[in-house]
Amino acid sequence: MTSFVKKDIEILEKNYTLDIHHFKFKKKTGVLIAYLKLFFFLIRHSRKYALYITQFAGHVSLLPSIFSIFTKTKSLILVAGTDAANFPTIKYGNKQKLFQGQATSWSFRFCDFISPCHESLVEQDYSYDEMGSPKQGYRVFYKSSRNKPHLSIPYGFDASFFKRNPDIQRKKMSFLSIGNLSVKTLFYRKGYDIIIQLGKLYPDITITLIGAPENYSIPDLPENIKLLPYLSHEELINEFSSHQFYFQLSLMEGFPNALCEAMLCECIPIGSNVSGIPEIIGNTGYLLKKRDLGLLSQLIQKAQVNPELEELGKLARKRISENFTNEKRERKLCDLINNIIKTK
Repeated sequence: MTSFVKKDIEILEKNYTLDIHHFKFKKKTGVLIAYLKLFFFLIRHSRKYALYITQFAGHVSLLPSIFSIFTKTKSLILVAGTDAANFPTIKYGNKQKLFQGQATSWSFRFCDFISPCHESLVEQDYSYDEMGSPKQGYRVFYKSSRNKPHLSIPYGFDASFFKRNPDIQRKKMSFLSIGNLSVKTLFYRKGYDIIIQLGKLYPDITITLIGAPENYSIPDLPENIKLLPYLSHEELINEFSSHQFYFQLSLMEGFPNALCEAMLCECIPIGSNVSGIPEIIGNTGYLLKKRDLGLLSQLIQKAQVNPELEELGKLARKRISENFTNEKRERKLCDLINNIIKTK
């Protein structure tokens, strides 16, 4: 139940009668139980639905896609990232897990429509890092998806809520990034390793990493890097407001929400040349073409002598507030849903 999932639920509940089933399990042995719970949920309710919608392709989408055939109900899969990625070195992506990968393939085969959060998740050339396959996207890894219609719809954000707190002073050459530090796959996928290397190289800058569990530590962490736990949205706004830059140096992303929220709070974005990140940043920040510490160091040096950093922060907010709104997401998603239902 990530923030973008919750926002989509709000959109759907506002416009339709909605039943929600949370497909969840903590251990691999719990997958079968999760399937059984979903099976009986669908048995109880399936005949009253006009459409099945699942967030992500994989285990969660397999049964709804299959049920849609027998109940003659349309099915829509919202693709967000892991279902369109393959990174063997860090074992990231549905393709790296045998049963999850097979469930993803079958889901695409049986569904009616696919909606990724960015067009790059359909198919893209990938050159940011050698860890990833040179081509990424669900059509690359799952042949069953290639004849399925799709529509890319970016996530939306509330500019009236995410805005800079004027009472908080912004520290110069301060950097922030958000993600789960305790999961090894995420640690490397979010680029924390290269961020920490940068902190060691530049002891005069300050870096904050948010997403550390209680009592979590990183060996040999330099003093200029601070770890924080996950925060509420209100607390996040204060952190955004006190930092000058936001790092989104991910190996792979779909359409990162935290980056957009930071930009709304006038943080200057520094992002990797991956998926939706270049489109999000536009000309309002810095783009790292390759996962290379030397290239990242050059970007930091450019930022240190840039006299227009304050103006960049304002442009970053303007870019998100004008291009990626909740209203646009709601309108496009509801139009898509209505059109799918009409073709029944």
